[in-house]
Amino acid sequence: MHKRSHLLPLLAMLLIACGMLLYGPIPQPDHYHVFADQRTLGTIPHAMDVWSNAGFALIGILGMAIVWVERHTLGHQAAGYMVFFTAMIATAFGSGWYHIAPDNARLVWDRLPIAIACAGIVSAAWAELVNGRQGQMALPWLVLLAALSVVWWRATDWAGLGDLRPYLWLQGMPMVMIPLLLWRSPKRVPIAAGWWGALLCYLIAKGCEVADHTLFTHLHWISGHTLKHLFATAAATALLWRVRKLAKLATPVKTPRPV
Repeated sequence: MHKRSHLLPLLAMLLIACGMLLYGPIPQPDHYHVFADQRTLGTIPHAMDVWSNAGFALIGILGMAIVWVERHTLGHQAAGYMVFFTAMIATAFGSGWYHIAPDNARLVWDRLPIAIACAGIVSAAWAELVNGRQGQMALPWLVLLAALSVVWWRATDWAGLGDLRPYLWLQGMPMVMIPLLLWRSPKRVPIAAGWWGALLCYLIAKGCEVADHTLFTHLHWISGHTLKHLFATAAATALLWRVRKLAKLATPVKTPRPV
């Protein structure tokens, strides 16, 4: 990547952080835990929102296996992807646990792995598109930042405020930085469709989350929050597909020895 071409994503995140500081605390909506689909399946309450997390576990297990096998081929990206797919498994259990009986105490275990997944994917993207060693070295700091963003929300929640600014800033980091890194890359990024597909699916997932009740009112059989889980799983699947393609692209083809 050209010198200083990576400064634009960093500047964008800095400006967003400054805007959030000026805006002031962003509290969680009072009705946040009241999801549209309240149906029970067997003994499982809010069953669709619970079971729709299963895809995260499946993609996470497959992703971890592929990254481990191809870790030498993937190079510095491997650590970020490993954290991402591990966080997907944790999200499946954390989100499922939360949706059985939604409250702020359980919500911590939903938000924490999501924040860590964002940290992992930003590290992997930076390692590929900017500098491999920098991306890998930034990973533990990004994971720490992710954890602190959830700790901040929970601590301010106990104080009666529930400030979501650090968590929202970190969750938005991949959506802002990765498109800018792709745009500023001086050379053609291999299998860029995987990045764009993942970003699009995640953007749709966030839209479905906002329209939870509206979608359930119109569709009747599935809610916006359940669709959020499915589209977020699709985003992770796009990244899994990309990792497989990258590994195949980087693996040298063995030519048979002449007899």
